[in-house]
Amino acid sequence: MTHQAQAYIQTLLPATSSKIVIESRTLSKSEERVLLNSLKSDAISYIYSATISVGDATIGINKQLFTWATVKLYYATFYALRALLALDNIVSAQ
Repeated sequence: MTHQAQAYIQTLLPATSSKIVIESRTLSKSEERVLLNSLKSDAISYIYSATISVGDATIGINKQLFTWATVKLYYATFYALRALLALDNIVSAQ
């Protein structure tokens, strides 16, 4: 899954940036707008992934594959929480 917000930030801050450079960097209004749009797009992708994972878990339960279903529900929770973070305009590192 491509995380658009993370990819955008990486274009703004090279991987070799020091902690001081990163902490002192302020986004321009246009950069902020792009980042917020990226977060919204990421949230949609995370919600889709969470939904698919719940569906996979349901299939696993119906087939009595309970360990598989548990793993899929774990991922559904992970994706749902990432969606909530993105919708709250919080960028999470991978």
